[in-house]
Amino acid sequence: MGVFGANASGKSNLLSGFRLMRDAVRDSFADWAKLPEVVPRQPFKLDSASREGTSLFEVDLVLGRDPIRYTYGFELSDERVEAEWLHAYPHGRRNVWFDRETERPESEGGEFIFRGEGSKGKRRSLVKLTRPNALFLSVGATLNDPQLSAVHR
Repeated sequence: MGVFGANASGKSNLLSGFRLMRDAVRDSFADWAKLPEVVPRQPFKLDSASREGTSLFEVDLVLGRDPIRYTYGFELSDERVEAEWLHAYPHGRRNVWFDRETERPESEGGEFIFRGEGSKGKRRSLVKLTRPNALFLSVGATLNDPQLSAVHR
């Protein structure tokens, strides 16, 4: 894998973004607990609108012996995880493992939505352990959920 481009074209910023995403997935459950109600993020400092906005990260992954594509992403504010999602595409069809949105009303199922048969396991107990400033994927992997751990790795 390589990243090529002209000087000052954003190569280092791209790699920093990947590093921030990796650290969030790896550390949000254990390490961010030491920072109550705070998310350690680094918004773009040269634009005040960016400082006030959220930071969004998303990746497409292809994993497994029988390759399956996954889309995982999250959106962070200074205070909490605003959104998070994990979708699998076995046989080319989208299977929503989970969608998380802080603005979703309780009448629509609340912050977490699980659809389809893709996500199995102790979803509700993991939801109860997920702090506002922790990623659900990190919680599941830390507590050894087999499906979430595979994607987490």
